[in-house]
Amino acid sequence: RLYSVRYRYRLPYPVDFFQAFQEGASANVRWFLDAAFRSRATVDWRIDVTEQKVAPRLGYFPGADGTWSMVKEQPQDAQYRADVVVRRDGEFALPLELELVWDDGSKERLTWTREEQLRQAWWKPLADRAPSTRKLTSAVLDPSQRYWLDTDFSNNAWHASRDTRSALRWSERVWSQFTQSLHWFGGLGG
Repeated sequence: RLYSVRYRYRLPYPVDFFQAFQEGASANVRWFLDAAFRSRATVDWRIDVTEQKVAPRLGYFPGADGTWSMVKEQPQDAQYRADVVVRRDGEFALPLELELVWDDGSKERLTWTREEQLRQAWWKPLADRAPSTRKLTSAVLDPSQRYWLDTDFSNNAWHASRDTRSALRWSERVWSQFTQSLHWFGGLGG
């Protein structure tokens, strides 16, 4: 609003828009405006997930007093360890949200801050967690779809179960286009 009032009936430059935007927002977002409008910085976030069942401990282990003792854990509930790695390719860094959905229906949202992305181009949000009885069913980057700057959206989500219907949907679309082109070619003949 400030920009439209201040530069009405004038010929403003991009610098004028940036200054008016920062004044109106009362925030210093010069880093964002420079990266988004004055550079060729791109971003491609991707997520890699591996989940494995943790085997119970079996063998000889040192105790607190220095003696070795035989440990044989009885398998109780299945324990799972999820290893989630989020990577950023490119120079553009924005705060990114990660949503984890567990098999008991609980959801968890974690944020990878801009400062952490500038320090390191990868992030392991579950690195310090102990194995759990919950199993990870999905992990989605930017679940509210705030950013449309990503160069490849196909690697922004991971799901434990595969969708078997999507291949059928795509083959149906291809078949439909093929039959339409055959119909068109048939109309050319005499």
